[in-house]
Amino acid sequence: MRGCLVCGAILVFVGSCLAQGGRTTRIICMGDSITRGVREGVGAEQIYEGVLQKRLTEAGYGVEVIASGIGSEATDAALNRLDQSVLARKPDYVTIMYGTNDAYWYPDKTGPYMTIEQYEANLRELVTRVRAAGAVPVLVTSPPMTFALEKITAMNPAYHQNGITFEIQRYVHVVRHVARDMQVPLVDVYAAYGELALAGRNIDDYFTDGCHPNAAGHEVVAGWFVEVFEDLLGKR
Repeated sequence: MRGCLVCGAILVFVGSCLAQGGRTTRIICMGDSITRGVREGVGAEQIYEGVLQKRLTEAGYGVEVIASGIGSEATDAALNRLDQSVLARKPDYVTIMYGTNDAYWYPDKTGPYMTIEQYEANLRELVTRVRAAGAVPVLVTSPPMTFALEKITAMNPAYHQNGITFEIQRYVHVVRHVARDMQVPLVDVYAAYGELALAGRNIDDYFTDGCHPNAAGHEVVAGWFVEVFEDLLGKR
């Protein structure tokens, strides 16, 4: 792996191995601050896109992985920037990880930022527009939030009454449903952390603040991305 190029909110990881025919496969990862990844204690090479680039390159795949995550972004804003910041770059694959901000109850609200019906409609439009541009959409579930985040959500009693993950769980189910219904590959990040919990791991050990993955958390996410993309790239 040669390294990464930084351009605004975009991180471009450049591989050193070309695909068959000398063409590199371009993967753009859309999402919010979880996809943006870089924060205190988490460097550019440690976010899941960087790990994905490294592992796929080492496995012999010619790929260029681009991290296109914007903090606090939800599906409405994703649709607004899709053409200019993603599809204009002519990707072969676009991964779509949204839900944390769509499902969030802001302190002065009595429901999530994006209704679950509008969230599903936005996901479907993202998938449709990515396909229309000739790329393959890949849906991704959000990671869970943990009790370490309660200091942030303390201002809204809904989280105390219903549990820290009460809303994000519903939105995760929507992602899985849309993936099945529209026959879209799925990277089930939420399930990845669920497996860790069932194995007796402390999930807080994989987050910086109960929401954003630390370096170990990005390794978990990247592992599931690698499995899906090795299958997709092998078939292609």
